[in-house]
Amino acid sequence: MIKKIFCLFLFLGFSAALAASGDLYWLIVVTAGTEIEPRNIRVILGKESPVFYSDNVTKLGGF
Repeated sequence: MIKKIFCLFLFLGFSAALAASGDLYWLIVVTAGTEIEPRNIRVILGKESPVFYSDNVTKLGGF
């Protein structure tokens, strides 16, 4: 009986992992949206990131 319960939970665990993998594939590859278009990536990477001194008030510069 314990072996059957263990096999059931093992099967449910693999099924859940497979479903989660399929969902991630769907969200990332199939319906990625406009966020990964080259022009949007250039806009994001082109933004300046401010750098502050250790007091977190005085601006040192930007990357």
